[in-house]
Amino acid sequence: GGDIVNLGDRREEYDTFFRIMRELCANAICVPVPGNHEWSYDKDLSVYADYWPMPQNGPDADKNSTWSFVFNGVGWQMRRKATGDWLKANIKNLKEKGGADTIVDVQHYQVFQWAKKSTDLGSKGLCDVFDAEGGVRLCLFGHRHIHQRSLPLLFEGNGKATTKEKSEYGPDTKGTIYMQSPSM
Repeated sequence: GGDIVNLGDRREEYDTFFRIMRELCANAICVPVPGNHEWSYDKDLSVYADYWPMPQNGPDADKNSTWSFVFNGVGWQMRRKATGDWLKANIKNLKEKGGADTIVDVQHYQVFQWAKKSTDLGSKGLCDVFDAEGGVRLCLFGHRHIHQRSLPLLFEGNGKATTKEKSEYGPDTKGTIYMQSPSM
């Protein structure tokens, strides 16, 4: 969910991150999405891209900070602020052309406020896009530096849980789980 460094234009902060996380990064797939600490100080994300090269498949206006891929049947969309038509088309593309049966949406700012359906950036209706396009099973975000998780939710006019709390959710469980975890 972003904020990998404090000041995104300082290469020494990225060097420190990779020195500390060397073992994990060498043995795991790391899938970054930039946060406000990266883009506020590195406006075009050029320093960020030197450390985290990304496919250039996001929307034209947001190529350096929004991208997607499919790995083992799971579609990942890593995005700064892409919404609307690109988001709908990308979910469809990940499913139809990429063969993804599950989509994980990752961005820095939360898309679900625990009391209402809105975001810091005013992108209302995003939860409805996830419902309508289907397949978005997990939505991850950082920024607030706390941990919260919802039950699987559907927004058909208003939010409602689709199941009781369980340790596992089956493939027939409808809705999206929204989870906020502390940024790095």
